[in-house]
Amino acid sequence: IQNIYEKNYWNYLKILNPVGQLKESETFLAAKNHFNEMKKKEVIKKDEKLSFYIYEICMNNHKQLGFLALANIEDYFSNKIKGHENTYQKRMQERADQMINIETQIGPIYMSYPDNNNIDILLKSFTINEPNYDFESFDQSHHKLWCINNVSDIKKITNILTSIKSLYIADGHHRIGAMNIISQNFRKNTKNSNDFMIAAFPTNQSQIFDYNRVVKDLNGLSEKDFLENLKLNFKISNCSKAYKPNNNKKFGMYHHGKWYSLEFIEKIQEENDILSNLDINIINNY
Repeated sequence: IQNIYEKNYWNYLKILNPVGQLKESETFLAAKNHFNEMKKKEVIKKDEKLSFYIYEICMNNHKQLGFLALANIEDYFSNKIKGHENTYQKRMQERADQMINIETQIGPIYMSYPDNNNIDILLKSFTINEPNYDFESFDQSHHKLWCINNVSDIKKITNILTSIKSLYIADGHHRIGAMNIISQNFRKNTKNSNDFMIAAFPTNQSQIFDYNRVVKDLNGLSEKDFLENLKLNFKISNCSKAYKPNNNKKFGMYHHGKWYSLEFIEKIQEENDILSNLDINIINNY
């Protein structure tokens, strides 16, 4: 993190994770001071008009095109916005406190939506113009944003986005939980306290990256006993090289210089027990 700080004085991480502060109150003050300085220097500035943004990310020859917009917390309560992770109350409260401190949402929540060719065509039609923002991030990802604030264009985008029946949280479960806390506490006194910013991309353009776990020890088990215990819930096969799963409920394991493929043995789950069938929870539970 320190290296990222040093590359760019205005790095947003100085708001998310201030360093060199000993007390929580000082940390909050450092974040607020840096945020206010960014606003004063117009590194961050508020749009004069209500806007959509068309958002393109390119990294390692992969390109995805989506949009930045406001969503409403009520859609989360009604399950139109769907999550898949359990959350920690303490972490949600920390995120809420950060946002209350600077009176701003800390980064958009990354969403995915079902593929829709009509939406793809409309979004792409705006990219023939020069982007309003075009930059490369510290991780060599390339970002372009087109600001759409023409009234007729906004109406056109709004109408077509109503065809999206569900949004899926790809990243940001604790942030949306924090927005829920803020909404509950401030909805009577603060305008737009139910709204939050999202960055949404179609499913067929979204990449799923490895989500790895390191097991520090075998809790006293021998290698043989460890593998025998795994066989209670997984079909295990030896692999001659690094194994990368090509489907859900499949996992790669590297142990003592050997690669294995693990395929989860289906369990009888309750029909509404969707979370238990997710790969992340299979790894945690079995």
